[in-house]
Amino acid sequence: MTSADGLRAAHFVAIAAIALALTACVPDTVERRPKVAPKAVPSTRATAKAAPPQPQPPRSSRDERVEGLFYEAMAQHKQGLISQEIVAYDEIVWRLDNGGNPGLQTWTAKALLDKGKALDQLGLHDEAVAVYDEIWRRFAHDERFTLRQMVIGALLAKSHDLGILGDIEGRLAALDLVVQRFGNDADPGIRAWVVDALSEKAVALARANGQRAADTTYDEALRLFGRDTDPRVREQVARIYLDKGIALGRQGRSGEAVAVFDDIGRRYGRDERADIREIVARALFNKGVALAGQGRRRDAFAVYDEVERRYGKADSPAMRQLVGEARAHKRSAPGAR
Repeated sequence: MTSADGLRAAHFVAIAAIALALTACVPDTVERRPKVAPKAVPSTRATAKAAPPQPQPPRSSRDERVEGLFYEAMAQHKQGLISQEIVAYDEIVWRLDNGGNPGLQTWTAKALLDKGKALDQLGLHDEAVAVYDEIWRRFAHDERFTLRQMVIGALLAKSHDLGILGDIEGRLAALDLVVQRFGNDADPGIRAWVVDALSEKAVALARANGQRAADTTYDEALRLFGRDTDPRVREQVARIYLDKGIALGRQGRSGEAVAVFDDIGRRYGRDERADIREIVARALFNKGVALAGQGRRRDAFAVYDEVERRYGKADSPAMRQLVGEARAHKRSAPGAR
């Protein structure tokens, strides 16, 4: 049975990388001040009056030093001087905690997040987990968008590290925090990360306790986000649903797997986006494999023919490969001519 594990794992790694990086090493709030003041630009809205210029708080030498430390950390990272990079992040946090501008909390969170990432690069996953816990302690309930991104990034990174350390219960607890804190988030990108967290939880549960333990997590993702109309969330839900079907097939629960693959076709079959089309195609192909596993060779052949009919002229290399696999399965079946 063709597995979507590679696609899902690669996608989760990308999500974790985005969550950890978020921005360049220097925070969004660092302003690169021009040498010459820019000219005022009139508003393009005919009905809106230009807002009067607002006074800006003076920049302290401490703020400028923090900004400089971020640049130093970025340079050290590029040179592979990870230990020195970590020292720079520690000084940034110390300076902001001891008299820095209280409005620069995003700088503190960014320094901590990048410190955790650097510790992970050194293989110091237990120390990185402690840093991610500190981000949660400080900013768990902060509603600012950038800080919400950083907190969910820290939780996802923590769950990954705990998996490496073999702490399955801790990993599951971190993933549960993602769902509890961000399951109703207004931002669709963050909600898509929540679906990824549920996917990771299902995989962890299946490995620890068997596939049936993971079923409720797959169902939870569908219950929470199955009607979400945002394209990013919709794709992630389709992907986790495909994962469920494939996992059921691996467990020999072919009848349940076929029902899942059919439901994917009903839910997403008319979606024209490339990523969704590939998920639907994979569901159809895996339905054929599941039917063959039940001894229903004729039905399986009909499904493989349908894969070729629908996707035989597709431009995507992944889709062409899938069509080739359908043809190969049909040729290799017992009694095939």
